[in-house]
Parts: sequence; C-alpha cells; structure tokens
Amino acid sequence: MGHPLTETVAAIVAAHRAGTMTPAQTVARSYQRIRDHNDPAVFISLRDEKAALAEAEALTAKDASALPLLGVPVAVKDNIDAQGMATTAACPAFSYSPAQDSTAVAKLRAAGAIIIGKTNLDQFATGLVGVRSPYGIPVNPIRADLIPGGSSSGSGVAVSAGLVPLALGTDTAGSGRVPAMLNNIVGLKPSLGLISTAGVVPACRTLDCVSVFSLTVDDAMTALKIMAGPDGADPYSRDRPLADMTPFPTALRLGIPRNGQLIFFGDKVSEKAYGQAITRWIALGSDSICPQRADSLGRKHDAPSPELRVASKYQPAGRAHLTPRGPLNQRFVEREPGDDSTRQGGSDHADLGPGCHLPCLVETQRDGQRPRVAESASIVVCVVREQDLLAPSTAKSSSPPGGSESCSP
Repeated sequence: MGHPLTETVAAIVAAHRAGTMTPAQTVARSYQRIRDHNDPAVFISLRDEKAALAEAEALTAKDASALPLLGVPVAVKDNIDAQGMATTAACPAFSYSPAQDSTAVAKLRAAGAIIIGKTNLDQFATGLVGVRSPYGIPVNPIRADLIPGGSSSGSGVAVSAGLVPLALGTDTAGSGRVPAMLNNIVGLKPSLGLISTAGVVPACRTLDCVSVFSLTVDDAMTALKIMAGPDGADPYSRDRPLADMTPFPTALRLGIPRNGQLIFFGDKVSEKAYGQAITRWIALGSDSICPQRADSLGRKHDAPSPELRVASKYQPAGRAHLTPRGPLNQRFVEREPGDDSTRQGGSDHADLGPGCHLPCLVETQRDGQRPRVAESASIVVCVVREQDLLAPSTAKSSSPPGGSESCSP
C-alpha cells in the first residue's frame, strides 16, 4: 500500500545539494513508485517520464542554492493548469489544454520542482468524499476500506502513499484539509488571496484557495513561501505579509461548542467519537474547555465567556490553517484577518450560532458496495485570539441516516 515513511521535501533537496542523489534519480523513483502502487485512480494524467527526467537533468546546470525545491517531484490537482497536460476538473467533456502554467505551478517550477502528473478529484471540486469522479476512486493508503476524502482526493493519496512528497490541491470549503485528515498527512489551506488562483478552474472565485499537501508542516510552509504573493492576473489576490511559523502553544486552551450548537443529525457514531476526541485533547494537556462540556466530563475548568465566540480579527497577518500529522507533535500557524468570520459584520467577534452547519462526509456507492468512512470524528483546531475552537470538520458514520449519498453543508 505504498511507502508509509518516505522522504520529505527538505531531505530530498538536501540530498540533491549534497550530491548523494540527483534530481533525475528522485523523479525516476517517483515514477517507479507510481507503477508499483498500481492505483490508476490517483492520477488522471501523467507527464511523459522522459520529458520529466530531461527537465530534472537540466537542473544540474543551475545554482542549487537558489532552488528551494531542487528536483522535488510534485503532483497537481487536475483543476489547476500545468502546461503540457490537459486540465479536466475530472470531467472529460470539459478538458482543455492550457497555454501556460497557473501562477502557483509556474512559481513551483521556477523554484526547481518537477511536475509529474495531474491528480484525481471530485468532479469540478464539488465534494468532500473523493468518490465523485469518472476516473475512479483513489484507494486510501491508511485503510483501504475508508474513503480518500475530497475533493483533492488524488493529491492527498499521492503524498500519503509516498508517490510524491508534495502536491497541490484546492480548498474552497474543506477540499484541501479533509483529504489530509483522512490520509494522515499535513494539509495547508492558505489565507484567501495569499496564493494566486489564476489558472485554477473556479468552484467559488471569492473563496477558492490553492492548498498544499505534504508530510511535514515545514515542507508545507516551504511551498507556501514560494507560491505566496500578489498577482495581477488574479483580481482576488492580496498583497499581505507571510508571518513566521510559531511553535505549538505549551498551554492549549480549547473552546468547545455548547451542547445545543453541536448538530450531528442523529449520527450517534460521530457524536460519540467527538466526545472521545475531546477527552484525548484533555489528556494531551489542553488547558480549558467550555464549562458545559467540562462538567459533563468531570473536569475542572476556567470559566470562559458565556458564549463561544470566534475572533474575527487576528494578529499577526498572513498565517494559515493546518491539519496536523499526529496529535500535538506538529506546529500550527494562525489564520489571518479577513477570512470567513469578518464577513459576519464589522464587530470584533462573530457568534457561532446553532445555525452554523459544518461539512460532512457520508458513504457512497463503489462497485455495489459502500466504502466505509472513518469511525472517529476528525477535528479542526482554529488557532484564534485567546482560546482555540475545537470543531468537528467531518461528520462520519458507518450508517448515515436515511442512507443518503450526499450531504448539504
């Protein structure tokens, strides 16, 4: 089922600069791993291997110290333009041949990356499950009976399986974070406008983001620093500073939605799993949770404000959401001002009311059988001003109410 422990971007670049591996050898290794992995649903199209190797070999004539992605193989979600390969958005009838790279891909190439293929996705990036594609369903390398998550299913699987150390996805409403959680890798959703979306098939132009999949937070931040920056070709691009990554807080304070604000639509499995996740966070050293939840768990607590509130103004600017690889052993970075909560109005805080519904995953058909979804709730921690928000990011059940194959957020 792939290579569970594979090379990071940092290790690959270091090996290339030291001369212990060449970019061509690394690229050839990725192609061999793709053949060995033998899952045709991960990539919609692969670049000609000889062309990729020739580009990798040409890097030897360049200044290695000036290329932060020297010879790193990269996969690109197939709603992002990469010259020389068709863009399909997982719809064969929509397919076109882009005249140039998207801005994000162009910046990666300029940094020494080698694009090797276009990855599968929920058609037109409209899904969080990873099964809504005529090109098949990528197999989850962690557990084959789980969905891969979407919409950036192929990119998440490609990194998790060790086929590439870095991949691009998109994230409009979770498409870059949900696959990361389900495939046990890092998923970085940049702040709106931080990475140009020029050359990206839009799902929602005002909310679309190019996202990053990697094995470590450091690798994700390396890619973000390369791609971040204003772009005149993208009217939604923003010129804002990229803040430094900070260590994980030593005393994490968690804000838990009030009982009446957690809506699981009768899904008892996810409701139970969410409670278990809260217990694990407490055991890992979280400092404080919502009084209502703390009382139910028999834990002493500091009393936060009566209502759970999500800060809409943050400092410093230019940070990003991250889905961690493993509990508390990775570093998080914050969101920046002007993300979703500022659209609530001009106040300093926006209440998370009972009408706030979160994205959910449900089972869908595959060859007459329903692939199982994860049996424990996935959690997103949004680092905010004084207290962190612990929220279920995917509602999952082995028997969704009514057996529906879709879920409205």
